[in-house]
Amino acid sequence: MFLSLQTDTANYTTASATNLIDVTKATPTIYWSSPADITYGTALSSTQLNATASVPGTFVYTPSSGTKLVVGMHTLNVSFTPTDATNYTKVSASVSIEVIHACANLPVIE
Repeated sequence: MFLSLQTDTANYTTASATNLIDVTKATPTIYWSSPADITYGTALSSTQLNATASVPGTFVYTPSSGTKLVVGMHTLNVSFTPTDATNYTKVSASVSIEVIHACANLPVIE
């Protein structure tokens, strides 16, 4: 960068200076709300695994789509890799989901 404010070249010499600026990668934001409870036997799908991000990229979920969880509370995880890995960092997020008991279809006794 060159900066000269002096117009009196007879009494002043030209000077220059260099500054280094450290620019770090930006961190994308992941938006992911905890999904509604699911019934035992329901496979995880895009209904539950539906995170979005502030920049384009790829999501990898753990557990993955198609997984059937046992009854109880579970943590769903996502790792996000931005398409522009030069300017953005990888990030991850987690949400909770509860798997509830399935109701048995019992015959009605009259």
